[in-house]
This record gives sequence, structure tokens and C-alpha cells, in this order.
Amino acid sequence: MVNLKSFISLNLYLCFAAILTMEQCQEKPKRFIAVTFDDLPVVCRCDNNAERLEITEKLLTVFERFDMPVLGVVTEQKLEKNGVVDPDRVALVEQWLAEGYELGNHGYAHKDINDITFEEYQQEILLGERITRPLAETAGLPYRFFRHPYLSAGNNLHIRRKLNDFLSEHNYRIAPNTITYQDYTFSGAYEKALKQGDTAVAERILDAYLSYTLKQWEKAEKQSHDLFGREIRQILMVHANRLNADSFGDVAEMMQERGYKFVTIDEAMEDPVYDRPDSYDGNVGVTWLYRWAVELGKQESYGNIEVPQFVLDVAKRDY
Repeated sequence: MVNLKSFISLNLYLCFAAILTMEQCQEKPKRFIAVTFDDLPVVCRCDNNAERLEITEKLLTVFERFDMPVLGVVTEQKLEKNGVVDPDRVALVEQWLAEGYELGNHGYAHKDINDITFEEYQQEILLGERITRPLAETAGLPYRFFRHPYLSAGNNLHIRRKLNDFLSEHNYRIAPNTITYQDYTFSGAYEKALKQGDTAVAERILDAYLSYTLKQWEKAEKQSHDLFGREIRQILMVHANRLNADSFGDVAEMMQERGYKFVTIDEAMEDPVYDRPDSYDGNVGVTWLYRWAVELGKQESYGNIEVPQFVLDVAKRDY
């Protein structure tokens, strides 16, 4: 015979557990993010191609583990060694394609549009597709995106529109970003520590990096709300470096904990915010959120999220 008191207690417990689970589910926001990587095949202080291969394979393993669509943009000069195309480095971007990841153009030598003539910049774009575009076509994948080196798009609206016309004529779309940060500074310090066998400092840098990235997402989420009254579909831009090879699995888990679902850059750009016309006649900032803030006159201060001083000190250290 069932004990009535126990039966009631059990049902109360199950109801409470169900309510708690529902509340926890409701507390986690529904967010979307597209992940993009710059400076392929690898940006590192590597002594040999075996190190570049290790970084590439670690990143691709993380992408597969999280079923993460990724766009990687290539700086084609990095496919060369002493000015000659290196088949081993080309093989690295071929691995991205073999795994189904789309590649794009990041300029041949990563030059800033504000430092060279417009004609020279046009050549940078055309030189930056000589190897990667045919590889993508052979792999049966699209080759559509261009991302400005240093995220510099011209210091006035006339230049940006002129550049946009040139890109359109050559079948390119601009790859925007709404979240980016100084992962390259952390990675430089991280590599220095590892090269010297200082694993304690390397771990400290990695931990600081994860904390730093979390603050950057929080800032982007708040800025999105302040500008548009909602969270837009975000686009993350980071670099194919050693630090991300070692930490991006943790980064991906942190994003999922914040409620992010990984989507393609096309799915992210279905958000109507990316259809906003570029109307600011001045030098725009590095993220689209910043550009929109300037355009809308809503440049709120969210505080500087600075790289910790000890990381900067390690980066400058002469081991």
C-alpha cells in the first residue's frame, strides 16, 4: 500500500524540480553567434610547419566537436616562405576546405587601406585571391567574403563606397564583425611563456584571456540592447593563433553557457541590422556595433576592457 504522505511529498518534490528546471531554462537567453577566424593559415611565432599544422588541427577539432560553422579569411602572403609559395602552408588551408569550412580574402599582405593608395589596395585584394579562390572552387565551396585588414575600411564615406563598388564588381561581400578583441596580444605573450617553458605564466595568461573574452561579450550584448533594444545576431572575429588553438574549446563552452547557438555568417547576417546603410562620413571603428553607435550618436561608455598589465609585460619581456 502506497504511503499517502510519501506520495504527496514525492509529487511536491517533482513539481518543485520541474518548476526549477523551467525557470533555469527561461533564465538562459536565446543568442546566436557566427564565428570567424582571421589571418589564416596561422599567425604565430612558429619555428616550423609542424607547429602550424598542430595549431590548425587543434582548431579544426574544436570546430567539429561543437558543430560550429566557421569562416576563415586568408592572408595569402602567409602561404609563402621567403617569397615562394610553400606547399605545406597551402596544405593547411586545404585542410579547412576539406572539412567544409568556407574561406575568404584578407588581402595579400594585410595592408591598411589608409596607408596605401586606393589602386594599391585594389591590387592587394586581387593578389589575395590567387591561390585561395581556385582551391575553394576545386573543393566545391563558395568564395565570397572579404575582410579589411586591421578592419580599416577607409577614413571617409567616399572611399568606403568606392571600395564597396570594387568589391561588388569582383563578387565579394564584406565580412562584418560585432565582437573582436586583442587575442593577438594575449597569444604573443602566451607563446613567449611557452617557448621558455614557463607553463605557470602561460596558464595564468590563458585564464586571464577567458575572463577578458567574457567581459567583451557582455559589453557587446549591452551595446546591442542600448542601440537596438534587443540582442542582435553577433559575429565574432578572432585569429588563428596558438592561444585560440589551446583555449577555443573552453571559449565555445563559455559561449554555450551564455545561451549562444553557433550559426553560419549567412544566418547571422539575416538579422536586418546588417542591412543598415553605411552613412557615416568619417573614419569608422573596428566593430559594426561601434560604427552603428557613431552613426546613431549613441557612443556610450562601457569602460575600457584592457589587457591585464602582466600580459603586456610578458609580451614585452626579453626572455
